[in-house]
Parts: sequence; C-alpha cells; structure tokens
Amino acid sequence: MKRFLIICSRGFTLVEMAIWMPVGLLVVATLFTAVWTGMNLAARNVSVNLAHMNARITMERLTGEIHQAIKKPQLLGPLTSGSYPYVTGSATGIAMEVYYAGPYTLSAAYDGSSSSPLQMTIIDPGIHVVAGMHLVMPTFNNSNNDLTISSATVTGSTVSCYSTAGTGIAIALSAPYPVYIVIPVKYTIVGNNLVRMDDTGNVKTVVPNVSNATRTPFNTASTASRFIQICLGASNPDYSRRGYQAVDMLYRVWVPYRGDLQ
Repeated sequence: MKRFLIICSRGFTLVEMAIWMPVGLLVVATLFTAVWTGMNLAARNVSVNLAHMNARITMERLTGEIHQAIKKPQLLGPLTSGSYPYVTGSATGIAMEVYYAGPYTLSAAYDGSSSSPLQMTIIDPGIHVVAGMHLVMPTFNNSNNDLTISSATVTGSTVSCYSTAGTGIAIALSAPYPVYIVIPVKYTIVGNNLVRMDDTGNVKTVVPNVSNATRTPFNTASTASRFIQICLGASNPDYSRRGYQAVDMLYRVWVPYRGDLQ
C-alpha cells in the first residue's frame, strides 16, 4: 500500500499582510533615512574640512607674507579704472612687498638711468630674478627707492637688472647701499573669491566663496596701528550635497608687521 504524505501549505492571510507590510515599510524607511542622513553628514563634513583647510592655509600664508613685508602693507579698495586705490579702514584687499632675496651690494656703478643695468653680486645660488620684481634701496628714503625690474640676466654671481624707469639717482660703486629683491603681492576680493596676485604674473584664487559678512576682510585700528586685522570666513559649495552648503568657522586675527626699511 502506498502512502502519500500530504503537506498542508498556505500563504499569508489578508490580515497578516495588512499587519506586516507597514512594519516592513517602516523598517526599510528607517534604514534608508539613516543611510541618507549619514551621506548628508559625510558630504557636509567634507565641505567644512575643505573650506577650513583653504582658509587656514591662506591665513598662514598671509600672516607669513605680512611678517616678511619690508614696508608697511597698504589697504586696497575695489578695482577702479584698472587699479586698486589705497584706502583706510575696512578694505577688500591688501598690498605688500614681500622679501625675496638680499641684501646685496652693487658690483658696478649705476647712473640712475633706464638704459643702464643695476648690477649686484648675489650670494644665493639658484635664485630666479624675473620681470615684475622690485629692487628696493631703502637708504634713499624717497619715492625713487623702488626699481621695477623689466628684465634681468644672471652671469655667474652677478645679476644685471633693467628697468623701463630708472631711479634718477646715480649710485657710486663705493657707496655701500643695500639692495633687496622683493615681490609686490596683492590679496583682494574678486567677485565672491579671495584672490592672490603678484607682479610677476601669478594669479590664484586662494579662498573661494568668501562669506558675505567678510567681503571686507582687512582693517587697521588706526593710522598708527602696527597690526593688520584679518577677518575671514568661507564656504565650499563644490562639495555640498543635497542642500548643504557648509560655512567655515570665522577666522579673526591681528597680524603685526614691520616698519619700513629705511
């Protein structure tokens, strides 16, 4: 006799489906919300960290260049008629002459004209003197103590610098005038960004998307102040996700600067 085992199998009842489907949807929704929130927070943290890094690196470089400036930094207003005017109080930019090399002494007499080179004996191997740099001779203590380099050649330990406008002052070889090589540098707000530019042709956005509250990041307390105040905040929307635009913490520092080399 053959016996057949009959297994009774049935599906979910309508009542069971009505109970467990909402429970399952709730579990899936909870997991999805947790993953979505985690992705948002991760994107926001990336945005915060990058904005923080850009602002911090720029503040460190700004502080170092203000310390290296051989003259009092000048505050700048917005671009007007192709130039940045000097201003007082709150400013959108700052200009300074950052030390590059020197002091050096003359290796030949200089007649002060634009057709004659100013020749110096250099002691630093590997320096590159390019157009746009300035030669500063603080001994003159007048408006002619800056010589803008239009071209330069290096032969051995001698560098010959030419300028389209001479100093107008002849210098005898026996005069022990110190000569410094500096790079004129500007930091200024262009649009929403803080841009660094120098007279050798380098232009770079160093802090993108500066916060509205810090569009005039530079200031001094008074004309007698020996400090530059920098107040800077920024965001990084390139790394924002799903509506997050992380705003960086506010940097506010007072940076002391040197007096003029005279």
